[in-house]
Amino acid sequence: EYQERETALEVCGTEFVFIDGPVVTQNLVTQAAGRNLYERMFRSGKTFIGVIKNVSGSTSITRWAASSLEPGEIWIVGPVGDAIATRAERGGMMEMGDWIRQSLPKAYVRVVYRPRQKAFAFECHMASLEIACALLLADASKTLNHEMPMLIETVDSQVRAGFNGSEARDINLNRMAQQCSNDDYMQDYRDQ
Repeated sequence: EYQERETALEVCGTEFVFIDGPVVTQNLVTQAAGRNLYERMFRSGKTFIGVIKNVSGSTSITRWAASSLEPGEIWIVGPVGDAIATRAERGGMMEMGDWIRQSLPKAYVRVVYRPRQKAFAFECHMASLEIACALLLADASKTLNHEMPMLIETVDSQVRAGFNGSEARDINLNRMAQQCSNDDYMQDYRDQ
C-alpha cells in the first residue's frame, strides 16, 4: 500500500492518478510513515482516484448502496475519514481518530457507482468528482462486470497471468525457514 502511493506521488508525472483500491486505508493511517505520506499526497496538488473493484469487504453502507443502485447511478457515501476515525475511536485509539479528523480532507469522499450490472466504488476529492466520473467512464473496460478503468483491468490481468501461487508459497516458506534458522530462540528450542 505504501509503495503504490509513494510511486503515485513521486513517480507519476500526471495530475490525475488512479490507485488500485481505496486512496485512504486504515492500515496506513495507523502508521506514522503512512500518515506522513498522506499529508504529502494531499498537499501535492495531484488528484488521486482510488478505484475499489470489489465492495464486498467495504462498510455496510457502501455495500448497501452498491446493491441499491440502478445501472448508470452513483451515490456519495460520505467523507472517507469519518468511518476510519469512528473505528479508531471505538478501538480506544483517540489520538488516531483526532489525527484523521484534523488531517484528512473532509472533502475526500467515497462514491459508489453502477455502470451496468456490477457496482464499484471510488474515492476522490469532492472537487474532482465530475472529472473522476468522466475518467472512470471514458476509460472503462467494455467487459461486462469489469467496467473499471481499462488501465487497471489490463494491469490486473497481467499480474494474474504472471502469478504462480505455488512459487509464492515456496518463497515465503523458505524466507520463514531462514528466519527461524537464524533465530537463537529457535535454535535453543530445537536443541531441547
